[in-house]
Amino acid sequence: MRHVYRQEFRQPLLVALFLFQVGSGVYLATHSDVRPINRFRTFQIASGIFLAAYLVGHMNSAFVFARLDLDIDSDWALATAASGKDAWDTRLMIFVLSHLAAGAGAPMLSHGVARLYADHFLSGGAMAAELVAFAIMFGICGARLNFAIP
Repeated sequence: MRHVYRQEFRQPLLVALFLFQVGSGVYLATHSDVRPINRFRTFQIASGIFLAAYLVGHMNSAFVFARLDLDIDSDWALATAASGKDAWDTRLMIFVLSHLAAGAGAPMLSHGVARLYADHFLSGGAMAAELVAFAIMFGICGARLNFAIP
C-alpha cells in the first residue's frame, strides 16, 4: 500500500485527517454533553484520549524519528518489530477496537437496544480486541498456525 499512501498529495492529506481526528476527539472528550456518565462512557472517553495521544506520538515516531533520525523505512518490518524495535504496540489494537465497541453503544441505545445488551457488546468487543492483540503478539514472537490435515 506504500505506493498509495506515500504519494505527494495523499500523505499530507492523510496526516491532516489524522490530526483532525485527534482534534475532534479531544474536543468531544473535553466538552461533555448531556448524556449521563457511567463506567462504559468513562472507558470510551479514556480510550479516545489514549488514542489521541498515541496517534500524535506514533506519527512523530514514524515520520520524524524512524525516517529522519534512524533512517528506518516505516514499513511492515517496523510495524511488526522485524527491524528490532518495540514489538508491544498491540495496545493500539486493543484500544482502537475497544473504542469502536464503546462508540457503538450510543447508536444501539438510540435504536431501542436494551442498555444491558449495549454494555455486553462493549465488554465482548473489548475481550475480542484483547484476543486479536494476543494473536498478533503470538505471531510477532514466532508462533505459527498450521491448518494442514494430518
